[in-house]
Amino acid sequence: MNTRAIIDVSDLWFSYDGTDGADGGTSDVRHPGQAVLQGLELEIPAGSITAILGPNGSGKTTLLHLILGLLSPGRGTIRLAGRPQASYSRREMGRLMALVPQSEAITFNFSVLEYVLMGRAPYLGPLEMPRPTDRQVAAAALEMTGAGALQDRPVSALSGGEHQLIILARALAQEPRILLLDEPTSHLDLGNQERILRILRRLSAAGVTVVLTTHDPNVAAAVADTVVLMDRGKVFSAAPAASALTAHNLSAVYGVPVLVLQAQDRLIICLATFPQGTQQLPGATGSALQTPPPANSMPPQLSGR
Repeated sequence: MNTRAIIDVSDLWFSYDGTDGADGGTSDVRHPGQAVLQGLELEIPAGSITAILGPNGSGKTTLLHLILGLLSPGRGTIRLAGRPQASYSRREMGRLMALVPQSEAITFNFSVLEYVLMGRAPYLGPLEMPRPTDRQVAAAALEMTGAGALQDRPVSALSGGEHQLIILARALAQEPRILLLDEPTSHLDLGNQERILRILRRLSAAGVTVVLTTHDPNVAAAVADTVVLMDRGKVFSAAPAASALTAHNLSAVYGVPVLVLQAQDRLIICLATFPQGTQQLPGATGSALQTPPPANSMPPQLSGR
């Protein structure tokens, strides 16, 4: 066990039919009798930003729900901050970790501030009303997400992007040591995507461990220290972002030729669908793109990476 790992997953198997899934079945969430996760091994360092990257159906969301304790593994162990996951009470888990789901239906017409105050539940007793300090924490979380001006607005009046921001604010109001996010930028415009990524960098700099799932390699390249590349319920690669996000790895996992370019100190990842002959992207350095190979060809290097 790595003592620096705040999340330590060992030999994790999961199937939605309740078995351990270790009978050799393939992983596909559309077939609940088969393994979704297969012998997964993973260590996530404290204070890092880790992106769990992979195509749809590769087990990313299932893994988050197992880490949070919403699902129970068929086999294997999960340790959080050095303790077995099962040793935590629900209150302790609520203080340790928070989840930002892809979407959430809100039945009652709360104000935005009332909704964000729900994140203070792990710090309140049964039937206890939020205290002034809880309101201050909730208001600060809204300000951090740029949604402070929305606090008196009904949740039902929010746009989809605003809704996603207040879900994040509610999670921040929990003051977690570990923040889990499931596809946090998938419903956001470019401006709000960049705002979310800036917030994640600030949280990591303050010592919060951030774990996000995404199917978009460019999101992982923009924010992650470490990338866990998943393929059909297994870890294909777990490495620093620059080492994991190679043309070979991404082409193998996504099943299409992928180009990885360097431009303005950032990786840019795209499909290899350029016209016949060599092309050069504006601002790209050392990244001449040759005629792409056939879709079923996945060479180890497509663009110098």
